[in-house]
Amino acid sequence: MSGYKLSNAGDAMTIGEQEVGTGKTIQFGKFTSCVGVIGKKSDGSLVGIHLVRFGSDGEPFKLDDIPTVKTQLSGLSDITIIGQTDFWEQDLLDGIGGRVVGGTDDGIFRATTDGSGKIVVTKVS
Repeated sequence: MSGYKLSNAGDAMTIGEQEVGTGKTIQFGKFTSCVGVIGKKSDGSLVGIHLVRFGSDGEPFKLDDIPTVKTQLSGLSDITIIGQTDFWEQDLLDGIGGRVVGGTDDGIFRATTDGSGKIVVTKVS
């Protein structure tokens, strides 16, 4: 494994690069070449993972790094990938799994659930 590491975010409303945050509402730091992976827990709260194309050690996110993400997604439903998905190889996105709703949009994104429990993503800036 390349050493791609994830750590816990101090605040679910400021999930930074290579961080994981949990809350009823979550917000990612700005995406430039990043993607956010969102999953829903059985209690309706959300888990957000902020993935960078290149880790803090300069190594690219690779297929070998997917198990690190999958561990965080274990037991979650409605997996959704947002952000700069066009900068990521399709095999990486497929390996992470879930519904891809990104593209080339950069910015800061927030996610919550609506009254029916559906994940709703909005661009904050």
